[in-house]
Amino acid sequence: MLKLLTCNAAAMKSEFEPFAHPDPFDIPAGDGFAGWPAQILFEIKELLFDCSSDWLTAVASHIHELARTNRADRVFDDPNGARESLAHSESGQFSLYRQPGYIGVFAALEPSVAWDKIEPPTERWQRYAVFALMYLRDSVKILERRDRLQRTGRATSADNKYLALDLSEASAWALEAMRALQIAHSLRIDARAKSARGRKAAVARHVVFVSLKAEALEMADSRPFKTKEQALDYITSNLLIDSANNKFCSRSAASKWLREAGWKAGARREQ
Repeated sequence: MLKLLTCNAAAMKSEFEPFAHPDPFDIPAGDGFAGWPAQILFEIKELLFDCSSDWLTAVASHIHELARTNRADRVFDDPNGARESLAHSESGQFSLYRQPGYIGVFAALEPSVAWDKIEPPTERWQRYAVFALMYLRDSVKILERRDRLQRTGRATSADNKYLALDLSEASAWALEAMRALQIAHSLRIDARAKSARGRKAAVARHVVFVSLKAEALEMADSRPFKTKEQALDYITSNLLIDSANNKFCSRSAASKWLREAGWKAGARREQ
């Protein structure tokens, strides 16, 4: 899949319309569809407010290529392949879905791509937010064209014939954007929760580390050891470092703590 993305990168970028510069969110989402395009755009801007038009265009070009392939059913329905998709159930074969949409195709293929080897770097939730922006823009373009024809009263009979089809297409792209946006929100919330848990765990480990270090130094000062090796022997035989009291401090850790504290055999530290 990485080869597929990289080999066609130049062609896809020339076919894909870049986002507006300097404001990539300059999309005239009006009151169509009860104001949902405007709401979707507002939420996307909240998620991607610090992303440049160049970054958005580069990410979107990769997403566009992936979403427009016809490999989703083969990849997702492969019994040896991934069965997890964020856009549809695992209970049925992808190829049997009546309307998986482009978001369904992208979600089926996205986990199989080595995104860490593709420029620019992206978080998973960002990819779905960019997907939402792409298809929202497509929806708004159609709505804007319809409104312009209707406002000016210059719609030809041929134009009128396809206005209903345009509306159907615009609504489809809006639904694609909405579904991708909801996935982006969920992924972002999950990522932030994991980050918060990681920070909390790191703080807890640091507190334990500081306490163990202090206890090791107290042990080193508790007896008139003639050599550092004697102090290390004592510490590693008495300092338990796990909650179950089954694991003793390693010699390398104890040695590092004594060295950092400037501890020397036969010389007591100032209290």
